[in-house]
Amino acid sequence: GAQVLLTEKPFSEALFSLLTFAPSVDTVHGRSSTLQVVMPFMLGYFIYDLFLPLVKPNIKMPALIAVHHLLCVVVWPLSYSHEAGCFYLLYFMAAELSTPLLWLRG
Repeated sequence: GAQVLLTEKPFSEALFSLLTFAPSVDTVHGRSSTLQVVMPFMLGYFIYDLFLPLVKPNIKMPALIAVHHLLCVVVWPLSYSHEAGCFYLLYFMAAELSTPLLWLRG
């Protein structure tokens, strides 16, 4: 996610504009070929993480995390398919990279 924001157009241009406080920046529209490849893996992880507590009762998932995962599974594909918000999807994916490490810790 972070690498794509830095290198893939139009997202790299939008990020540069944001960092330089440009007066108008379109961070809503755009398509990412990287997102097309990574999205199935991210959605698969969210779905796996949702169903893991059902298979292993000793693993507890807080309700807020379950809602977060459900929203991601529904909203992210819609956002991608309508080419609206892909900049934010890439950002959120970069932020989600730490999530598996949190499960290992706990």
